[in-house]
Amino acid sequence: MIARVSKALNKKDGDKGFTLVELLVVVIIIGILAAIAIPLYMDQQKKAKDAAAKSDLANARIAVATALVDTPDAFPADLAAAGFTGSDGVTTTIASSDIAAGTFCLYATAPAGKLKDFSTDETGKIYQSADCS
Repeated sequence: MIARVSKALNKKDGDKGFTLVELLVVVIIIGILAAIAIPLYMDQQKKAKDAAAKSDLANARIAVATALVDTPDAFPADLAAAGFTGSDGVTTTIASSDIAAGTFCLYATAPAGKLKDFSTDETGKIYQSADCS
């Protein structure tokens, strides 16, 4: 009698699907993968924004140098006057300039501090500061 009941309980009759344990294992694995991937993705976004700021500074320096060739007695009023347009989300400005010494400092930042501060001088060296030092 017990053998018949046990046999009847073990009979599958074509049941298809996943057990609750199998579903929980899959959910846990997906959660672990997401916990690893999301911070890596966010870090890559920050690195991309930093690279965009550095690229903007290099291009702005070239625009200012070109403007100085055209008008050697005055710096451009702003970078737009020098023919420079920057990347979205990055603000690049002329931080300081000295026409007599032929020096200038450009500064790049993003709103709400989502980007490191970068600056560059007339030599093209990029600094991780706002004041070319």
